[in-house]
Amino acid sequence: MDGFIVMKSKRKQHHIEALLEMEALFIVWGIPLEGHNYCSVTSDDFTGSRIVTEHLLGLGRRKIAFIGGSEYGLEVQGRLCGYQSALRAAN
Repeated sequence: MDGFIVMKSKRKQHHIEALLEMEALFIVWGIPLEGHNYCSVTSDDFTGSRIVTEHLLGLGRRKIAFIGGSEYGLEVQGRLCGYQSALRAAN
């Protein structure tokens, strides 16, 4: 393989440190570790979730479920808030 994407989580930071030591070619999806120099990308969980929920509401959907994972994950919290924001705005 020429490279890969690592989905970062707090539990897997040691994997990133090992990849850095190996000088592997990778990109991390998530906020980078402090003090380390590598490529990373992030997303706007709140806005993305709000846009998707608004789209479904615009299609006439009214029973929209949110299944997001652990309530302690920052990404999940942002996505849940975006979902709830769109529902509140639509009454």
